[in-house]
Amino acid sequence: MNMVMLLTVFGLLFLRLQAAKSPSWLTCLFIFAALLMMERRFAVRPEIFTWFYLSLTLLILELRIAGRNFLYLLPWIQLLWVNTEGLFVLGLFVTGAYGFSGWIHQKKWDPKLVKFGLFSLGADLFNPYFLKGLLFPFSLLTRLQGSNPYKQTIVEFFSPGNTFKLKNSFTISTPKFSCLSFFSFWESH
Repeated sequence: MNMVMLLTVFGLLFLRLQAAKSPSWLTCLFIFAALLMMERRFAVRPEIFTWFYLSLTLLILELRIAGRNFLYLLPWIQLLWVNTEGLFVLGLFVTGAYGFSGWIHQKKWDPKLVKFGLFSLGADLFNPYFLKGLLFPFSLLTRLQGSNPYKQTIVEFFSPGNTFKLKNSFTISTPKFSCLSFFSFWESH
């Protein structure tokens, strides 16, 4: 299951880069950099669902910019996310960031994005703890302070920079090479 989720996350990254018409060399560079930075976090842990839901949300928002409307999926993603992993607030944040960016560039709010953003916020209330569940990410923030014992002892709370070893940054393992080869092959055909 973990490998399927990881491949899906990187597949969604690939689709986003293709939708943005990124050159193949830049796509490979981004995917390779992401593999290097995230390799230590590939162990089985719940945050993989956040990567998946965040990637899916970003793809839907990018497609909206390209004129394709899948915004109706955002509340459903949030509903699954809030009941799967505690970092669901990132979905609301990026939706708000896209809405704010649209307002800055076009001098008006995107009414559909605002509507589905609010539906997404409402969907987040459909969790076993209702309002307390919606506010959970803010209590989680207190555990991420450098002096907090949780931050110092729970591997999931480590910053990627703390677990990344420089000697590994120049190692190209078989899975990394295979993924890059696949995406390069896909791009050329």
